Amino acid sequence: MAKQNSNSNTEFILAMFVIISLAGYTWWERVGRNEFESINWTKIGIFITGIISIIFAICLAYYTYKRKKQNLKAKREEKEYLEKEEDKILEKLKTDFSSFSSKKVKQELENIKDSLTYLPHRLNTKYQKKINNFYRKTDKLIQAKEIKEEIRNVEREKWIKEQEELKQEEEERLKREHNKEVAELFAFKKDKNSIEALPLNKNYPDDVINEAIWLMKKHQEEEE
Repeated sequence: MAKQNSNSNTEFILAMFVIISLAGYTWWERVGRNEFESINWTKIGIFITGIISIIFAICLAYYTYKRKKQNLKAKREEKEYLEKEEDKILEKLKTDFSSFSSKKVKQELENIKDSLTYLPHRLNTKYQKKINNFYRKTDKLIQAKEIKEEIRNVEREKWIKEQEELKQEEEERLKREHNKEVAELFAFKKDKNSIEALPLNKNYPDDVINEAIWLMKKHQEEEE
C-alpha cells in the first residue's frame, strides 16, 4: 500500500510540473520575445509568486487530505482487526471442557495456548489476567478429571475381577452339580445293571446321561 501511495504522489508531482511548464510556455508564446523588455517584471514576479503559492497550497491540501484519509483507513482496519481478535479470545476463554476426557482437555488447552501466544500488545495487556485465570482453572479441571478417571479405572478393574471370580465360582458349581448328577445316574445304572436305565422321577441333561452311559460301559468291561 505504501508503494502505491508513493507512485501516486510521484505521478501527481509530474502532472503538476507538466501543467506549470505548459502554462509557462503558453505565456511565453503569447507575450512574445520582442516584447520581453517592455514587460513589467514586478507584476510578473507577483503573478508567478501567486501561482506558485496557489500550487503549493493545492499540493499541501492534497497531501494533507490524502494523509488523513490513509490514517483513518489504517485506524479503521486496525480497529476491525482488534475486534475480530478480541472475539476469538472471548470465544476460546468460554470453551466448555465438561464433556472431554483429561487427555482431550490437554490437547485443546495446548491448541488454545498456541493461538494466544502472539496477541497484539493492546489485547495482551487487556486480557492477560483473564487468560492466566483460564489456564489455572483448566489445569485444576484436568487434575480433577484425572483423579476421577483413575478412580473409575480402579473400580472397573475391580468389577472385572469380581465378574471373573463369580464366573469361575459358577463354573465350579455347575461342574460339581454335573459330577454329582453323573455319579447319581451311574449308581442308578449299576443298581439296575443296565446301561439304558433311567429314573422316572428325575430328568438329567444329555451330557450327564452320556457320561453316565460311558462310565457304565467302562464298568461292565472291567467286570467282564
